[in-house]
Amino acid sequence: MRDPDPWSDPDTWVNVSISPRDHDEPIVLEHDLRYFGAGMRVRIPKGFAFDGASVPGVRVFFRIIRPFLIHDYMYRVMRCPRKLADRVMYANMKYDGFPWGLRILVYWGVRIGGWRAWRRAR
Repeated sequence: MRDPDPWSDPDTWVNVSISPRDHDEPIVLEHDLRYFGAGMRVRIPKGFAFDGASVPGVRVFFRIIRPFLIHDYMYRVMRCPRKLADRVMYANMKYDGFPWGLRILVYWGVRIGGWRAWRRAR
């Protein structure tokens, strides 16, 4: 049996608004988001602001931002190991249908370059 298409699953959708005035964190969550996985329960509150995929000069919006929203929240708010946050992001990218090559590229990008954001949040 084929896995369900995550793009047609409303549970993977995230409603956000875009703030053109805030260049650092232009995406604002419009409703609470609950995530259950990796042996934990996470509730990200409405109003949490984040930057999408933290790729210099590139912004990723709309339905493909869920893995990055959860990752940003884990980096900034939760007290969990950095590697766990990175692995949860990778698992959510897989669940949401990101191609294998892109998942690997993004995962190793945050493993190599994410330490700055991690330390800033501590």
